[in-house]
Amino acid sequence: VLPAFSIKLNMARRHSQSGEPMGHELSAPHVDTLEEEEEDVRKNRRTTSELVDSNVAVILNDLDFDGRSRGNIKQDARTLASGFMDPHPLLERYSIDLIVLTRWIEAIAEKYNQVPYHCWRHAFDVFQFSYMAITVGVAHKFFNYQDILAMFIAIIAHDVGHLGVNNNYLIQTGHQLALTYNDKSVLENMHASVCFMMLGTPGLNFLADQPKPQYANLREKVIDAILATDMAHHFEFVDRFTARVSAQEMPFQEDTKDDRSRQKTSKGDRRMLLQAFTHMADLGHCCRPWKVHKHMVVLLEEEFFLQGDREKEAGLPVMPLMNRNQDSAATAQGFFLDKMVIPLLVPYTNLLLPDLGKRLLDNIEENKQRWAQLVEKHGKKTAAELVPLDNNAPTI
Repeated sequence: VLPAFSIKLNMARRHSQSGEPMGHELSAPHVDTLEEEEEDVRKNRRTTSELVDSNVAVILNDLDFDGRSRGNIKQDARTLASGFMDPHPLLERYSIDLIVLTRWIEAIAEKYNQVPYHCWRHAFDVFQFSYMAITVGVAHKFFNYQDILAMFIAIIAHDVGHLGVNNNYLIQTGHQLALTYNDKSVLENMHASVCFMMLGTPGLNFLADQPKPQYANLREKVIDAILATDMAHHFEFVDRFTARVSAQEMPFQEDTKDDRSRQKTSKGDRRMLLQAFTHMADLGHCCRPWKVHKHMVVLLEEEFFLQGDREKEAGLPVMPLMNRNQDSAATAQGFFLDKMVIPLLVPYTNLLLPDLGKRLLDNIEENKQRWAQLVEKHGKKTAAELVPLDNNAPTI
């Protein structure tokens, strides 16, 4: 077990998607195997280009991407590591060894639990959304290279070790994580902690060559980005972000990558944008095409219901949306999309190329309509019951 991390993240009863009990412990990866893989690469004299996923641009720029298509950790790690290379030369700029980076991604992926929604596929999906935004959407112009590196690292680890229950559950049950993090952004603090603990594992520190001041700054950005995914701070952040985007007299600085003066004057804005882009990507499935989004809601609903099952078994009040006998994520989508996601999405799309921004806004409007139509036609059923009844006819 990682020496600095003695807390085991086991629930009294854990479930996979199949409903089988499972346990989980955040332990160090088996480094011998990783070293053998590196030696195999060197013996065969494989070049960096051979380690790169040649389809990376197609996958990571796909507007219709479906995260359910991923799950092969070795291939996924190869694809994501390739995303650090093109179009932004992060490996070269920060002296990052591609093999070590790929190891770290694999090790992080292995620490994701097999819960219905907050699993490794979700992490890949969030990375793809953010990559698409800064490449297809050309939002990279608002960030310097370190910001992009921090965003990618944060997103890969942003839900690592997720237990399939929310912060409130951990607090109400007096879970050791809640005690460790004093009831403040419990899961998010744990995700950030694990991110850097894995970096401290022999053979996984792809940032080993970073000077201390630059590493400290990067670490701060990664932590801020992960903590920004806590929905408890959503409304306060959306208010601040919207106000800043609306300040037309002070537009966001662009082209800060190689201009130290611009980097200094844009520091606060870039930190806010890093948080906004990470948070929006975490909610990105809401503005995926309907054919993708509807299945994500079904997975999230099942994770909610599993938490509700635990609450019932423990004699606790069942939280809203968690009761499989009376709740439905489908009926909640109208409020969630309209009142929570769209207020973040609208200012966010102002920072993207208009075509991509319009596509995302059109998608979320269609998703709202689809849920409303299904509920109106079939009544209050769960998302899992409604989705098979959908005929996929376009509405807009």
